[in-house]
Amino acid sequence: MESQRACLFCGSIISSATVAAPEWHSADRRPILQFRCEDKCGTMLLDTVKGSIELDPKMISLLNDASPEELEFLSTTNRTWIDGVVYGSWIIEELLYVYQIAAIAVSRFGFINAKILSTAGGVDHGNTLLFINTSKGRFTLRVYAPDTEESQVLSEIYWLNSLNRDTNVSVPLPLCGLDGSEVHKISLEPGFRYCTAFNWIEGVRLEAIASSARSPEVIGSIGKNLAAMHNYAATCTLPTWFNRPEYGLARFRQNLGPDPSEKVRNILRRIEKLGESRNVFGLIHHETGSNNILINDNSSAFIDFRSFGWGYYFSDIVEVLRDLQPEESRFFLAAYQQERELAPNSSEMIEYFNEIM
Repeated sequence: MESQRACLFCGSIISSATVAAPEWHSADRRPILQFRCEDKCGTMLLDTVKGSIELDPKMISLLNDASPEELEFLSTTNRTWIDGVVYGSWIIEELLYVYQIAAIAVSRFGFINAKILSTAGGVDHGNTLLFINTSKGRFTLRVYAPDTEESQVLSEIYWLNSLNRDTNVSVPLPLCGLDGSEVHKISLEPGFRYCTAFNWIEGVRLEAIASSARSPEVIGSIGKNLAAMHNYAATCTLPTWFNRPEYGLARFRQNLGPDPSEKVRNILRRIEKLGESRNVFGLIHHETGSNNILINDNSSAFIDFRSFGWGYYFSDIVEVLRDLQPEESRFFLAAYQQERELAPNSSEMIEYFNEIM
């Protein structure tokens, strides 16, 4: 049954209804409230207090105390990115905290007349990328999760600077703040977050381009650029303090659980035989899906390196292939192999990695 209520983000009178929570949200499928702010904020799903159909008082208090700029930020983020998320008070609290951290960070980076538009994809496990508008153009700003080690952030900056300096691959360029630092530690109760800023890369996400509109040149550009990154990873020299996560065989085994099928065990044995020499295992992007590839004319760029680390190059290849049609896959692999040779059994290995990833 629908009723009329004030939108929690913009205050407009909108329709609301009680609906069942998604299965993944709560085992008991308890009711949640659906707000439809068609003209401005979009559709919102709001968690309720267990045993009732009332909103969490903490959520209401957080929103009542939010500034007009913070509410506009929440509205734009919801309308642009968040699809199917059930807002609990912790999500609102995290988004507002990230906004407040970012408001301090933009001044550290010297952004003039900065407006924090929205996140670049909702709430991303505490690592939040934001779109920033300034008098000198657009930028992105990353607010890292509270448990992120400084050496991991510095390693990301080092890697992106190296790719920008030593290859022709288009990747985000880290920016320096007013004090010359590329990583800023922003303190705000109850803790602190590390922040970085990057240039704006023009383009459209590959996932938003219909397969019929993707030219062989576009797909080939993706293959050549990924191969160039892997070639660089196989030969570069890194500082001793370099610190990134590992996505090797141990991680696969952990993710697959204690009792995988015999088929999976055989695949793991085949991958183990690959070894971890630098020609098969090195620094990978780790999230090369179509949402992290930008297309501008016939050129491609890889974005969002927050998860990059040590892994098999086949992992990156398979992530790309999953979002391509068969004909596109052939263009991609042919272009990749123009820059970097694949083993004779590469088709078999691609199938193995696709099976367990």
